[in-house]
Amino acid sequence: NLANGEWYYVPGPPTEPFSLVHLTTEWDKDVCHLPMPLPTRQSDGEICYHNFPSEHVVWRPEYDAYVEYCKLVPPKHSRVIGSWNFRENDPTARPFKFVQHLYDERARLKAAKDGANVAIKLGLNSLYGKLAQQLGARMDEKGEWKLPPFHCLEWAGYITSHCRATIMQACMQNLDAIIAIQTDAVFTSEPLDLPVSSNLGEW
Repeated sequence: NLANGEWYYVPGPPTEPFSLVHLTTEWDKDVCHLPMPLPTRQSDGEICYHNFPSEHVVWRPEYDAYVEYCKLVPPKHSRVIGSWNFRENDPTARPFKFVQHLYDERARLKAAKDGANVAIKLGLNSLYGKLAQQLGARMDEKGEWKLPPFHCLEWAGYITSHCRATIMQACMQNLDAIIAIQTDAVFTSEPLDLPVSSNLGEW
């Protein structure tokens, strides 16, 4: 719950589950055929994954996946510069706890062939978009920015990071079998051992 807690900075690795990590990496050229674990934003705004000397700022899920990746493919260089960490006042407070209930209700309605399930699906699908939404931001008469009411780049960034980390963890089962990666999918030349079901959070 980002409404109740505090941010603090430490040099080095993250100390909280909800953290943003600043690090630099480099891999040898002989591993450039493998999928690299961290994104780098280029000067033209494009994002790419490469083995060149790079600087990254990533959320904790991708950092954790990166640590695991380094055990499989040791980098030529790796340095964690520092991390911004969020300490929760109440770890039991979860603003998105309602998602599981709605997800289960949507599954029930879908099984009953009730079209109301579509409304729940669209509502749940819109959660991420509303958090990432920047369209509609405006400057008021005092020169201060007014953001859309549900705008929260911390949550939006963490969600994206969790998705990318989940994909990278799947890839690490067999890096040589990876053909391509998309937003929420991975294409492989051999099957991976993944939890496939209709349960929330599984493939």
